[in-house]
Amino acid sequence: FCGDHYVETLTEAYSRSDLSQDDEDEVAKQLWPLSLKTSVSDFHPSEAGYSMLGELVYDALVAKGWA
Repeated sequence: FCGDHYVETLTEAYSRSDLSQDDEDEVAKQLWPLSLKTSVSDFHPSEAGYSMLGELVYDALVAKGWA
């Protein structure tokens, strides 16, 4: 759908789990760890989640030669 404009985040989000039970519960449901979201009921990124997204998008732009 997005072709080469897609930036994968889920695998990296899993790897950044703080290994708390809350994080592991979310990962078991194939969701971002709670430590990267604002709350269980709100999927928006926390400060740590936004930081991760920024890194991933920047790395993707550099890899494409666009940054």
